[in-house]
Amino acid sequence: MPIRDIFFTRYFRVFIIIFLGIILGGGWFFFLEPKIEILKIGLTNLKKQKEVLNSRSNRLEELKKITKDYEKIEEEKIKRIYSILPSEEDLPGIFVQMEALAKESKFILRSIEIRRQKKGEEEVEREGGFLKGIDIKELRISLKLEKGSYERFKEFLDKVEKNLRILEVVFVNFDPKGASFGVDLKTYYLTES
Repeated sequence: MPIRDIFFTRYFRVFIIIFLGIILGGGWFFFLEPKIEILKIGLTNLKKQKEVLNSRSNRLEELKKITKDYEKIEEEKIKRIYSILPSEEDLPGIFVQMEALAKESKFILRSIEIRRQKKGEEEVEREGGFLKGIDIKELRISLKLEKGSYERFKEFLDKVEKNLRILEVVFVNFDPKGASFGVDLKTYYLTES
């Protein structure tokens, strides 16, 4: 037997093990390692997506709770909320409210003037918070009240303050001789954007 055959016969198992090691190592390096990296990246993305799903599920539950709470609110309470900051000017309503406030305080409403906000006049500040992005318009109301005392006028201002619609006193004028008062007010309303 030639030496070469003796050498191969003697070390055949070693060659087979080395050959299998090269094949398995190459297979690992070229085929399995990239697949494992893809799986690791996929698992990371899966964890992130589960976190997003959980946060959105929590948000959905909060919105469902808010919707359920809103549906429980009575119709009359919703109307009261809209009367605080109405979605339209409601000029006739303002006339009626001012007339009623004057009568309750035992005044005669001599005149009332309502003006819309003009361009160039100071606008409502809405830099942040819940007013950002909401279009709020302003109405100026000028009243002339007669036949009343200073105490009745204080009562009138107290009723203006407690009025459901937002009314802001801007200017007050008092004529002690004629027992007449002038009041300038501001009120607000929402507009469709």
